[in-house]
Amino acid sequence: MTLWFLLRRQGIEAELRIGTRKADGKFEAHAWVEYRGKVLNDTVDVGERFAAFERDFG
Repeated sequence: MTLWFLLRRQGIEAELRIGTRKADGKFEAHAWVEYRGKVLNDTVDVGERFAAFERDFG
């Protein structure tokens, strides 16, 4: 979330994405930052591993 905040502060229209999944019977939530559809601070497949909420937070 810090990366998203710093980018937005500089006027860069980054998106904070939040997703969830169930792994080994446990609920997990995860957040990552995207800019123009590219993942910045995670692996490129994060959107495949977590079901992202439709609403962006940025």
